[in-house]
Amino acid sequence: MRFRLFGRSLRRLGGAVVGSLLATLLVASGASAWNASGHMQVALIAYKKMSPATRARAVELLRNHPRFAQDFEEKKPDDVTTPEQEQKWLFAHAATWADIARKQRAFHHELWHYINEPIFLSQGDREFFEATGIPHNVSRKLTSGSDEDDLNVVQAIALARKRLSAASTSQSDRALYLTWLMHLVGDVHQPLHGVAFYSKHRFPKGDKGGNDFLVTGKRSLHSTWDAFLGTSESVSYLETKVADYLKDPKLMRAADAAAGSLSVGDWVDESHELALSFAYDAALVAVAEQVEASGSKAKPSTNLPQRYFVEGKQHARRRAVQAGYRLAALLQKLL
Repeated sequence: MRFRLFGRSLRRLGGAVVGSLLATLLVASGASAWNASGHMQVALIAYKKMSPATRARAVELLRNHPRFAQDFEEKKPDDVTTPEQEQKWLFAHAATWADIARKQRAFHHELWHYINEPIFLSQGDREFFEATGIPHNVSRKLTSGSDEDDLNVVQAIALARKRLSAASTSQSDRALYLTWLMHLVGDVHQPLHGVAFYSKHRFPKGDKGGNDFLVTGKRSLHSTWDAFLGTSESVSYLETKVADYLKDPKLMRAADAAAGSLSVGDWVDESHELALSFAYDAALVAVAEQVEASGSKAKPSTNLPQRYFVEGKQHARRRAVQAGYRLAALLQKLL
């Protein structure tokens, strides 16, 4: 099990500043990952990278999805009119379906969307959890005896790949697992879907991937990251965003390098490192220390500087192109 911790002396802010950052206790919001727009962007990047034959096979398979009529055909935008537009939209929309399924008991798997690799507030917290254990499934292995309802994102991706490859899997189930795979590859590249922040008193069960940190009033750290890729699902907006990414030399270098690494464990490690080095800003860690010391159950809260949001969007774009290129490489092998 990988772990990291924040040293108090390295993350200290002035007491007057920290004292102003305590928040009242609020109800946690549910965890998603990237908004629908972000997942669609990842899918469109993959679509552009895949061969025409693989694209065609993917879209044809999606037409076998058990919820195709209700969750695809009925949701098709009016501005999707040509066969080419429809094929592209169906593929992009498929990457959002696992979030649509949250309202469908037969298909929903809450735990599949993330893994709680630990980040500890202090050395003392690390020692406490080493003795007591992390209260979540952080295994990276899928075994024959694994309970599918309890799988984390690494195990769920392994299951989806296995079911897509199996000759015995029905076309309906293959379509179902294709949508899960497309979504989860996006999920695991969102840094707050790879971690949980632990401390003995305030976060004994973790911070729900940043949902228990507030950064702009009532907005959670997690939802802030979900929105970094934008919120519009307009086809023209998505096409413009993706075209901009694919013209950026720096992003393309990151994407090309990423395509050669198809180990999901490596993807989690990248998200874990990004969460540690950037997502959990020093201001958040400092106020978490203050809350922990006080024994309060308040959510650590601060107004992050503008540079955080500028840099955060840059990190999110890099993770999106990495996810898109890796998804394309996977589907080229599986379909």
